[in-house]
Amino acid sequence: MFEILDYLGKFHPVIIHLPIGALYLTFCLVLLEKFFKNSYTIPIRFGLLFSFVFAVLACLLGYFHSLGGEYSEDILDKHMWLGISTAFSIAVLLWAYKNSNYQKYFVPLFVFAIILLSITGYYGGSITYGKDYLKIPEFNEEVKIVKLDSINLYTQVIHPILDSKCVKCHNQNKLKGGLILDSKNSILKGGESGEILIAFKPASSH
Repeated sequence: MFEILDYLGKFHPVIIHLPIGALYLTFCLVLLEKFFKNSYTIPIRFGLLFSFVFAVLACLLGYFHSLGGEYSEDILDKHMWLGISTAFSIAVLLWAYKNSNYQKYFVPLFVFAIILLSITGYYGGSITYGKDYLKIPEFNEEVKIVKLDSINLYTQVIHPILDSKCVKCHNQNKLKGGLILDSKNSILKGGESGEILIAFKPASSH
């Protein structure tokens, strides 16, 4: 049973983009309706309903995906509850849009839902790519040529490679294979399959 749920959970990253795109598009229609006095009642209702259905489905698949235990519970819990809150806020939007007595609250509620969705997406990205995935890269960084015997090989050579190529899947928030590669001690500790680096035994290392 777990294997089936785990397989279904792999569709979470695919499904999650449907309510995101639909909600942003619906928000654009709401703004057009408000400022240009055009009527988009049916598309807006459909957009909200579509967003809600797939947001709920994404939450369910996300829960299945989390059962693998590869992610940090702290950031995973934040992402999960924010996702559930976003789905609930879409349901409130759908109800408010249909109820004429609450039309004046509709746009502020929609703005709140968009903000909530964006924060949820940020945490989702942090789980997938690491917490610094939105960090602005440094351009035109000066390249220094140094002698090999004058540097710390791990700090200045190995760690930057791991940080750019491996850490996004093997960090404190995403424990793929139980392996963390963001520090020397974590690398030496290894993962679920045991040690990956054995000192002075390259043939036995992975």
